[in-house]
Amino acid sequence: LPEHSYFTMDVPESMEENFSPAAYLGYHLDNFDSNMIITNQANVDSDFGVTCAHEGYPGHMFQSVYTRSVCEHPYLYIADSVGYVEGWATYVENYCFKYFVTNETAMVLLQADNELNVLLFARLDIGINWEGWSLSDCTTYLSDLLGQSLNDSAVEHMYNIVTNQPGYGVKYGIGFLNTGLTIQSVREQFPDATDEEIFTAYLNALPLTFEMIEERMVTALS
Repeated sequence: LPEHSYFTMDVPESMEENFSPAAYLGYHLDNFDSNMIITNQANVDSDFGVTCAHEGYPGHMFQSVYTRSVCEHPYLYIADSVGYVEGWATYVENYCFKYFVTNETAMVLLQADNELNVLLFARLDIGINWEGWSLSDCTTYLSDLLGQSLNDSAVEHMYNIVTNQPGYGVKYGIGFLNTGLTIQSVREQFPDATDEEIFTAYLNALPLTFEMIEERMVTALS
């Protein structure tokens, strides 16, 4: 990364109940010293290190600073795809579990649980906002999928999020899915490439379509 700085601030207490644990917000396009991470003190828990990986390094802040430093076309970082940025941040959030969990089996289980939640949010988002699912429809779907009886109150929080913010689940779930599939495809084509080489090729490909990203990665690694 180029030289840069960041600052943090706490979300106002009046917003704590409806704000995520943390968020990366705002930057100037012509310098790298205006990066801000907002934290929600009411939501800081034992998983906060993973949250920092998503919002800071190597997630949103890392990707934003890096992209601006290598991209010659301002449009690509002014109007970058939300699926691209959330896909990368969610992918590396899962990757970073290895720095917080020493037991490999536990790490795999935590990653799988985290991935499942992200993908379920995306499926409910599509079901609710495209197929017209009700709260009961969501509860039935999840109960059948997970093999356990759930009631509406257990699903209501997820339902309210994607009802109030259509597309909220898709940007994480589908973005993550495509990011992971793209990286995995290139990793299979270049099995001797290191993680650093793979991730550098991914970021250097810039926020394009995932098909174009893969094509650029293959060219860079060949």
